[in-house]
Amino acid sequence: MSWHLNNNNTNKDNAEPDGEIFNVKPVFILESDIFGSSKPDKNNYLTHTELFKCIDLTIPANHLNGLQRVIGGVWRIYPDSEEDRESIVVNSITVRKKRIEVYPRNPKYVEKESPITVRIRIKNIPLSADDGQLVRYLQNWHLEVLNYHRERLRIDGFLTNCQTGDRIFHCEPFLHTIPRNVKIGKYRGLIFYKGQINQNNTEIECTKCLQKGHKKTDCNNDWKCKTCGANGHISKDCTAEFNENSQVDSEVSSEESDETSEDESEKGEEIVLSQSTEHLLDTPHTEETS
Repeated sequence: MSWHLNNNNTNKDNAEPDGEIFNVKPVFILESDIFGSSKPDKNNYLTHTELFKCIDLTIPANHLNGLQRVIGGVWRIYPDSEEDRESIVVNSITVRKKRIEVYPRNPKYVEKESPITVRIRIKNIPLSADDGQLVRYLQNWHLEVLNYHRERLRIDGFLTNCQTGDRIFHCEPFLHTIPRNVKIGKYRGLIFYKGQINQNNTEIECTKCLQKGHKKTDCNNDWKCKTCGANGHISKDCTAEFNENSQVDSEVSSEESDETSEDESEKGEEIVLSQSTEHLLDTPHTEETS
């Protein structure tokens, strides 16, 4: 019994602290990308062993520190280096003959107001075209492409093998604008992403920020008031007009009081003049009498 205790103590002393082997942030996959919206039966559950073998085709299995399934059908994958983490995000993994996306953050908890990645959709490019030239096109715009996949048709909640022709790219956030109508090689395609300014239709005006080139649904800016032009509130909550009217009323009241005082002073001057006139008229009469 004492031998087991000493052996355990020795192992604890020589073991690496648990936190140090998980210093690389995990990546995530969703079971909904595999099974769709329907829940599989127990015989078709995704297991640790199966997923471990699938990941081994993308990065070496001995580079994997952990696999964890959490509530909601989300899997955490812990690689042991940043290089392996980037590789598995960019290359994705294939599970049950389906290539599924690997997310750098848990997509169930990423805030839409401040996205970690930008989702770009490229349309109208033939399915026979090489995806590599699409990646190179985005890289020429100085975009960092994290991963991409070909969209597949979903029927009754199930993902089919039929491709729609759209390519989905996940990139690091960027500030410049990618045009909507583009020419990639010998093909002409369309690019769409949230917050995109449509240079081909600059007359579109956003009803939220009042800028041109995008709609309210694609706007990430703050609200702008149509009455005063300030940010942070809308016209129905604007107090500028009320304050302006109050200032006008005060100015009008002050002008009225000034006019009243002027009228009173004029009346006083008339009284003084009338009295002085009477005095002048009375003076000669007094002298004659004297």
